[in-house]
Amino acid sequence: MIETNILGFTDLLVRLVEIFKRQQSEVSIIAVSSLAGETSVPFQAVYGASKAYVSNLMRALSVELAGTGVSVGSFVPGGIDTDMAALSDLKWGKLGLMDVDRCAAHVVHALVHRRSFAVPGMGNRLTYLASRALPRSLVSRLAALPYRRPQ
Repeated sequence: MIETNILGFTDLLVRLVEIFKRQQSEVSIIAVSSLAGETSVPFQAVYGASKAYVSNLMRALSVELAGTGVSVGSFVPGGIDTDMAALSDLKWGKLGLMDVDRCAAHVVHALVHRRSFAVPGMGNRLTYLASRALPRSLVSRLAALPYRRPQ
């Protein structure tokens, strides 16, 4: 996970940014992060930490690249109804998962409008805002609820 979400992602992003800066054309890059990267999620700690890296890198680059024609942003969905989600051990099954096509429409909208940070769907936005307003210890305990504890 660290190799994919941090090392591989960084290598690819740095190469793309350099190519696009040399081309001097208007371009947008959006990276898929996760709500898990916006708070600590017990039983998903490494995943959440790797997605926090993605979000924070994109936030910093959006400022660093201002005026270069290269726009970057992070797309921060919650759970998405994918094959990967079906294989995970979520207590509540598909409850609260966003439809793949709906999520794809949100990411296209964020890309077209050059959003530096986008959280799709009202439920996800409310979750994100609550994670900022509530005490971190409470948010972490709430974030752990959908995951089964290891036996």
